[in-house]
Amino acid sequence: MIGRSVSVSACGLGYEFSTAPDRLRHLDRSLATIVKRWGKLNPPPVHGRPPILIGGGGEKVTLRITAQYADIWNGFGLPDVARHKCHVLDEHCRRLGRDPGEIERSIGGFNAERITLLDDYLAAGVTHFIMGVGGPDWDLGQLSKLIATATSTTGAKRCWAAAAAPPPRGHAAPTRVPGR
Repeated sequence: MIGRSVSVSACGLGYEFSTAPDRLRHLDRSLATIVKRWGKLNPPPVHGRPPILIGGGGEKVTLRITAQYADIWNGFGLPDVARHKCHVLDEHCRRLGRDPGEIERSIGGFNAERITLLDDYLAAGVTHFIMGVGGPDWDLGQLSKLIATATSTTGAKRCWAAAAAPPPRGHAAPTRVPGR
């Protein structure tokens, strides 16, 4: 999957961080090139092209780029914010002639308090949930609760645990729920 925090990539690899508008223009140009290049690979990727994930909530540019290229959109916020952003994304898709249903909707920053809002997120169109966990305790109990709730609710496709820092020695890295 293509999807990376610009700030982490830029700082970690020595690239100039630049301004948000510059980074978005670069993303737009780069994705056009990447998608075109994938179409020319011989042999092509065995399982099709890697999915493209774009995160952000900018309604004019980020969601337009998402509508044009992404397979997954990742946003943040409460269900009413997610519903609004999904609507804006749908409108960009319509203007570009793309089926909005082709883009999976994801929410990051999911936490224990938001588990009770799972049905509201699903009603808003979100089907992919990313829960952050961090040290020093690395309590995955809330993730288990999210998984149990999500698996008992139709519509939730994926639940992920994303570690806020490298896990301690002997503990698992970020985990994808099997079969989800």
